Amino acid sequence: MANTGFFIIGITQSMLLLDLWMTISSILDIKGKVTIYEKIIFCSIGLFLIFYNIKRYEKKYRYYKSIWGVYEGYRKRLHVFLTFFTVIFSWLFIFILGFIFDKYK
Repeated sequence: MANTGFFIIGITQSMLLLDLWMTISSILDIKGKVTIYEKIIFCSIGLFLIFYNIKRYEKKYRYYKSIWGVYEGYRKRLHVFLTFFTVIFSWLFIFILGFIFDKYK
């Protein structure tokens, strides 16, 4: 379960960085297709974030798991909703930005 959490967190962080890049490139009106180098850089950033999170939170995972295990009822549902919302919004924000800045022609 811990590895899945690290993977989800790393991918979400890389998606948020991609969202930030899309926003900046759209505001600065940078044109052109995504090159292979940009793809390699974003994949490398994603892998770096996954390994960074594993190194940073590996020992703390058990501590966090014991704290999160205490939550019940409303508070547990709120945390599940916020986690789900953050992951989904980071992916949907790419499409939202694409439609706002008319990237999908």
